[in-house]
Parts: sequence; structure tokens; C-alpha cells
Amino acid sequence: MRLPAGEVLTVAAAVADDGPDELMGRAAEAMTAAGCAFTGQIVSAPRGEDLDRWGQAPELEEELVRGAPERAAAQVAERGRHAVRTGWSRRGGGPMALSICRPPEPELLLVDLVMAAGALGLEPEARSGRERSYARSRWSLAVRLLRALAQGAGALYAGAGIEMILPLPGEFAAPPPNAPSLWWVSSRLEDARGEGVGAALAGTAKSRSTPTGALIHLHDPVRARSVAADDSQARLLGFMAEALGRGRR
Repeated sequence: MRLPAGEVLTVAAAVADDGPDELMGRAAEAMTAAGCAFTGQIVSAPRGEDLDRWGQAPELEEELVRGAPERAAAQVAERGRHAVRTGWSRRGGGPMALSICRPPEPELLLVDLVMAAGALGLEPEARSGRERSYARSRWSLAVRLLRALAQGAGALYAGAGIEMILPLPGEFAAPPPNAPSLWWVSSRLEDARGEGVGAALAGTAKSRSTPTGALIHLHDPVRARSVAADDSQARLLGFMAEALGRGRR
């Protein structure tokens, strides 16, 4: 499968486990609704095997199929396999790889989408005028896909960033240094916590409501600078840790 070269821009969402095949189907629908096209590239694994958090699994097979993602899934199912990664494209966006991964965290699945970071990986002062425009449009696409996948997949939370690793609930106390620049927190977690995430942040970061959750912007990769207070991520993760403890099924 053609994968992005160089630094990658990642969008990932954590979803309560209701089956990897069903989740792949919902994620594919969200990608299509966001204006992306299925390339026909598919990676499958034996039934019962899933990609781990880092995208690895035994006995992976890659092939090129015709038709919609649903048809591709049906074809591999006939051989006792299931789709774990699919290829996508979007005009001006280059190749994208969409994966469904099973992390060690119980009862969670991860939707993981990677695309080339391109000019976003350059320091702002090193970008040409065209590269500055490309960086803005690239990040705008990532935000759009974050919202589409988080809402379409029914995520508990999600994030986007360059070379990003979405922390699992067990890592909230010590998140990786490349945690998301932009977070999405579902309204289900706000309901479980009994307050909105904006109130929990207490003005340390800006939040913006979406139909089923809230976006929290901590770092601006276009300008390569922080847009939130130093303790905003800790406040956010503390909020989610308590909400997940109360509200996860």
C-alpha cells in the first residue's frame, strides 16, 4: 500500500469496542462523507487477528480490489479474513491509510488515519508562500477529518497532530511528548463527568462545541506555537480520566 512519505500527520480516535469490522465500515463512511475516495488498496488479516497499536499483525495480505469498501470487505470475508487497513485519497491530499487497531487498553479500538505532513513539518520561517498556504490547507483537512471520524465512529475522544500518538486512558498521567495538538472530547464524557470540558479547562485553552462533542486546541502546527496554558493538557486528561472511570461501558 502506498503510504505517506516523511513526517506524517495523524488523526486517531478511541472507540468503545463494538467490533473492528463494524468500526471499519463506519470509518469508511465518514471518510467518504468528508470528500475522500477509496483507492481499492486493502490490507487484511486472518479473522480474529487485529492490528496492534503500532499497526502490526501476523499474516497480513495486501491486494487491490474494485468497487466500494463494503465490497472489498465482503471479498476478504469469503476467505476467512477481514480488512484492517484501507487506502484513501483526496484531491490535494495525497495518499492516506486508514487502520483499525486494537491497543492493549481493554474494551477500546483505535481508528488511525495517516497522511503526509508536508509543509506542516517545516519551520514556519522556512516555508515559501506556497508552502504556507499548503500548511494551512493541510491542517484544515486534518481538522475536518478529525471531526468526521470522531463523530462518524462514535468515538469517546480523538486527536490530531504531526507524528501524533493518541494517549490511552492508562497513559493520561504521563502522556507521550507527541500528544495531540488538537483534541476532540465526546459529549458522552461531558455527561459522565457532569460538566462541560470548557469548565474543567477553566480558561486555560479554547474549546469549541460540535454536534456531539468539543474541540480543544492546544498547539497550532501552522504557526508552530502553543495556543494554551502549560497546565491545559493535564486539566484535559484529568477530566477525561474521571469521566472514563465513571462512564465507560
